[in-house]
Amino acid sequence: MGHGEQCTVRGVILAAAVELEVNVAEVINYLNHGYTSAEIIRDNDGSVTKVVGTLVVQQPDRLQWAVHEDLMSRHQIRDHPK
Repeated sequence: MGHGEQCTVRGVILAAAVELEVNVAEVINYLNHGYTSAEIIRDNDGSVTKVVGTLVVQQPDRLQWAVHEDLMSRHQIRDHPK
């Protein structure tokens, strides 16, 4: 798994934890037991739409952070799927 994929997974886990008002470890525990992110969110009365919206809003900041940390080039951002 590359740095970009790790950042995306971390972002989803964090966004789900914030939406559900639980510790990140709890979300990771569900994932380790085979649940999908959507199942975790829905089964705990969260909104998948809200989590996706949070991730979309944060995308530019996450991409800029990746450039700053030398994990991604500006060229890769330009070619990054929107």
